[in-house]
Amino acid sequence: MGARDKPGSESPLKAANLLADCGMRDIQSCCSLCQVSILCGGGKSPERRQRGERMPIHTLDDLTTKKNLQLRKISVPLHAGRYSRYLLMEERLTKLAVLGLGSMGSALARCLLEAGYDVHVWNRTPGKSEALANAGAKVCTSADEAVGASNFAIVCIKSHKETVALVEELSTSLGGKTICDMSTGETSDADALVSILGERGAEYMLGMINAYPSGVGKEDTTILTVGNAGTWERYGDIIRVLGGKSANVGERPSALAALFAGLFTVRQGFMFGMIFGALVCQKAGISLQVFSDQLPATLKLVNDYHNLFARTVPAEDYDNAEASMKVYAMAQEDALKTFESLDAPAEFMQLMYKRTKAAWDEGFGDKQLTALVQHMADQ
Repeated sequence: MGARDKPGSESPLKAANLLADCGMRDIQSCCSLCQVSILCGGGKSPERRQRGERMPIHTLDDLTTKKNLQLRKISVPLHAGRYSRYLLMEERLTKLAVLGLGSMGSALARCLLEAGYDVHVWNRTPGKSEALANAGAKVCTSADEAVGASNFAIVCIKSHKETVALVEELSTSLGGKTICDMSTGETSDADALVSILGERGAEYMLGMINAYPSGVGKEDTTILTVGNAGTWERYGDIIRVLGGKSANVGERPSALAALFAGLFTVRQGFMFGMIFGALVCQKAGISLQVFSDQLPATLKLVNDYHNLFARTVPAEDYDNAEASMKVYAMAQEDALKTFESLDAPAEFMQLMYKRTKAAWDEGFGDKQLTALVQHMADQ
């Protein structure tokens, strides 16, 4: 093979073999000698990829330890001589698939494409794949094809139960693959999914996305996961591309279902608080615009509530209350009477007052309101 012969553009390949035989630890020297061109395919800047900028990699260690980088193309016009036989050998890098292309699934696939990954996609309704195909995704005609083409497949459909049904229909081997289910569901469905994946030789990761589709790919977005030991080490960088503050919280499937239920309750509790608050104001003839305009001031107190919770609940220290349980109970009773006098729906306030008053009656009156965690857990 002459100096200008080209084996062509290879898929992401091992540079280690060539560097070792060239005796070069400096990749720039090796590239100069062997005319190896490494084009940028990773990172978060489409502009850099379009300009074909070189990766900021200078040593073999840089190349082999940056797990989050995907080498899209390595052209190897090798120099003449004994080194010409050392074509870079193909390396099995992560191959991705996204199954389920609703609003969230499409956002996940698009984010991975923009980050430079090769992504296979599939959806029961083929028309939803068109926009992603235009963005560079490889459209598959079946779930089997998508899973078979990947070693890390993200499923984003309605529920764990539907994912179980999808897995049961697969005929392709799942050995050595990891299925990451971003769907939701109850604990029993999560356990059933993990069980069937284990029987099929696959590893599992379950993910909870704490964002709307528009938040996918942002630095402050969180995706919480559980999975087999080692799955986060292998694929955590991919999840962090989808959400910059993502984290792994363990291995037990039930942990994620419980965490989803808990955090969902917090968000929904705030939303229902606004809804019930709007109703009582409406009954009193207060403009809902006036009510809405006052919410930002209330939101400042929500941060104080979080600080109180973080300070007292993990430490189980509920003494020295600035505002005690009985103070909150009396304020809740006043609010409840207002709801009832205006004939506004009062069940939300009734629940709060019932729980707080019961704790007061059982000796928790001088403790922090957050002592309700202890009181209710002991029942």
